[in-house]
Amino acid sequence: MIIGAGAIGVEFAYFFNAFGTKVTIVEMLPNLLPVEDTEVSQALEKSFAKQGITALLGHKTTKTEVSDSGVKITVADPKGAEKVLEAEMVLVAIGIAPILPAGGLKFELVKGFLQTNDRYETSVKGIFAAGDIIGPPWLAHVASYEAVQAVEGMFNPKFKPKKVTTFPGCTYCHPQVASVGLTERAAKESGKKFKVGKFPYMALGKARAIGETEGFVKLIVGEPHGEILGAHIIGADATEMIAELGLAITLEATLEEIEATIHAHPTLSEAVKEAVEVAAGHAIHI
Repeated sequence: MIIGAGAIGVEFAYFFNAFGTKVTIVEMLPNLLPVEDTEVSQALEKSFAKQGITALLGHKTTKTEVSDSGVKITVADPKGAEKVLEAEMVLVAIGIAPILPAGGLKFELVKGFLQTNDRYETSVKGIFAAGDIIGPPWLAHVASYEAVQAVEGMFNPKFKPKKVTTFPGCTYCHPQVASVGLTERAAKESGKKFKVGKFPYMALGKARAIGETEGFVKLIVGEPHGEILGAHIIGADATEMIAELGLAITLEATLEEIEATIHAHPTLSEAVKEAVEVAAGHAIHI
């Protein structure tokens, strides 16, 4: 049993299932990977179901207890009806908590995490912090970036540290999930004008050749200028392909510029160009 369907919960569900363990995921929100684009989450749910992973979505865990054979957990469905589930082991994957410095120092906290200024300095002068301890996103590559920015700022007064804004999120299950920027849901909520370009792996020669036809590339493209607001990939090598789209957002590349960039064939990454062409109304391969 896994409580929580964020990246950690989903990854361990995939790992254990791949080794032949029966896995049930319990998630209070209506989708797996709730922070991801809804279409991506729904595609992953279908894939997990085919793999034999049970997902109880919209279910809240109300009680846990140790039994003779393992663990019992009580869950309530969206209507409040409860049922008891049993498993040999339960993995709780509903978030993380920082291990704060000891020694009597009093730090300013925000939601339990260290608060830092624009130079990554905490409320205690001379003590700096970066990574998971200063709050989400809890990602190794984000922590590494923050640490470099913090250290550069410590030793070079002229250096202006940057805070993390655009970053890739990657989930290492099968199919892989990767994203950067806004989801379609977030773009709608912000009131931005945009269009969507989506291209399926099924239509890629490379994907068919390697037997990895599950998934798609989805781009959220701003209007009227054609900037990339968000990118979402589910499928083989998604976590490798997302870097191109992170660079596109950082450089404010437009739909036209990506379309004009020749992508090698046959590759999985040409799905990025194909998705742009769909958004532009120029698709010729689907």
